[in-house]
Amino acid sequence: MSTAAELAAYHHQVHESTIAVWTPAAIAVIFLAVRLYIRYSRLGSWLLDDWLLFLATAALITGCVLVSVSFASDISNNDGKRHFFTYHQASSVVLTGATTWSKCAFILTLWGVTNSRGAKLFLVFLMASSHLLLVVSGLGIYAPACGDPKIPLRPYYAGVCLKETVVRFMFLLPIVYGGIMDVVLSLYPWMIVRNLQLQNRERLGVAIAMSLGAITGVIVILRSVLQFKKLVGRFDSLAFLQIFNTLEPAVTVILQTIPIFRVLYKEARAVRSRYNIQSLPENQTSQSRLRKPPSARERASVADGYEELEMEHFSNKPNDRITEVLKDR
Repeated sequence: MSTAAELAAYHHQVHESTIAVWTPAAIAVIFLAVRLYIRYSRLGSWLLDDWLLFLATAALITGCVLVSVSFASDISNNDGKRHFFTYHQASSVVLTGATTWSKCAFILTLWGVTNSRGAKLFLVFLMASSHLLLVVSGLGIYAPACGDPKIPLRPYYAGVCLKETVVRFMFLLPIVYGGIMDVVLSLYPWMIVRNLQLQNRERLGVAIAMSLGAITGVIVILRSVLQFKKLVGRFDSLAFLQIFNTLEPAVTVILQTIPIFRVLYKEARAVRSRYNIQSLPENQTSQSRLRKPPSARERASVADGYEELEMEHFSNKPNDRITEVLKDR
């Protein structure tokens, strides 16, 4: 039976963990919805990495639901503890799958911009190995560790246990490997963009936008340290660790949508620069002032001279050609 102090600590942690679990998951759903809408509105369909990211987000939400169900357990009795472990372990497996698929979605994105055969083989290796370690992670989640006083409360317990070091290895290996993947995948775009015909500023922006996955590497390091210390812990510790189980896939999904927002921002700036033309300098005549964006008909009537008008206008330099073009219009 749990003591009053343990129950109080558990309920307090459950309240905090519930907020910390659902907040990044909700943000991930919103960001993904924007990405999928933009992709569909422009391409008429989703790409394979979009579908995989959708699957990862669906698994993330499913895992969050299972986490909430486990938090609703009454751990004051053994039946409630068994209920907690049943859904706690199920949610851990589902969230591990969400993490794996979200990383594989980024691998597919890199696949589409990679021409090197060796690089593509390396990406295939990363994808295959991450799914193999998904099986190892599942075994580590369900395998009971000898010496754990809560073994009889775990589901599917058949009286057999493994050494605690073995269980730790099976459980933490996929997590550490995922962190290494994050670092490798965050460095990968830098090798791609260096060969693109872009300005240095653009090249840097693209590389940074595609390398934000390194943030999840930091989360993985934190998660590994905490779970190594609290693998056999109290119920409030298990509730606390669920924050990191959901945070990693949620952040991975969010970071993969940021390049879409960067593209939208650049396009918005381009449109504003093209059509929201400011007034000409004060030394120009009133006839040479452009007070509103030109209509399609007006743009067509000055098609030959519009490019020159635009360039000279944004430089804020007086130019007789501007007046001539506008007068002819």
